[in-house]
Amino acid sequence: MREMILALSGERAGPDDLTPLPRIGATLAGQLRLAGHPPLSLPPIREGRLRRIADALGADPGDARTLQDWARELATSTRTLARAFQREVGMPFREYRRQVRLHAAMERLAQGRSVTTVAHELGFGAATNFSTMFRRATGMAPRAYFTRRPGG
Repeated sequence: MREMILALSGERAGPDDLTPLPRIGATLAGQLRLAGHPPLSLPPIREGRLRRIADALGADPGDARTLQDWARELATSTRTLARAFQREVGMPFREYRRQVRLHAAMERLAQGRSVTTVAHELGFGAATNFSTMFRRATGMAPRAYFTRRPGG
């Protein structure tokens, strides 16, 4: 790990050099910016009710059911589900669903599907709505994401 950090910083150190490098933070931040946006990760869900929701969204990321719909289906309160999502996943339900959709969008766009097709598959009324959400999350338009990203 130390060698990797030294290589990123452009510094060389001898085997006995244990001094901290003052530019490590800036160097690592710069490398992360150059690497593009990090891949999305979905936190694991273990709680039974939330697992049912996660499985349904995984099977159909365009599933438009609201938290209220899920609460009725799972015979619980909306507030209970909202708290459970925040506790277990660390984000509200809407944000989790957005992450699921972004993850699915990236997979589908990487396969070469059109932005319009992906937008409709994921439950967006229009490609412009999808593009706006994608741009807010990644900092670039869906088409540009894979053409400007290293390895994309």
